[in-house]
Amino acid sequence: MAAHTFYNAYVKIIGPQRFTHGEIVALGNLFQVTLEDNSALIKEIRSYYPQVGLPLSLSALGVTKEDQLNSLAEYMAQPDNVRMQLIFPGISPADIRQTLLKLI
Repeated sequence: MAAHTFYNAYVKIIGPQRFTHGEIVALGNLFQVTLEDNSALIKEIRSYYPQVGLPLSLSALGVTKEDQLNSLAEYMAQPDNVRMQLIFPGISPADIRQTLLKLI
């Protein structure tokens, strides 16, 4: 669910630009397992994505500015964001931003 929350935030804040739904959600999957601190899945994804041309970083999707990170984190942490709040109740923009920084 956090992967699609990332997608929704990305499209709202950054815009669809030249990337596909699958590419954005793929990075959202990496975001979610990073947020969960699931080292086995992080390692698997980081090994697999380059083989099929999927992005491993925010910069690969054109996210390079501090204000973009902050806006993504704020959007994703909204209390009425049911997808995110069901899995990570009470998650803060700071928590999300910290995870996003790991994907630069």
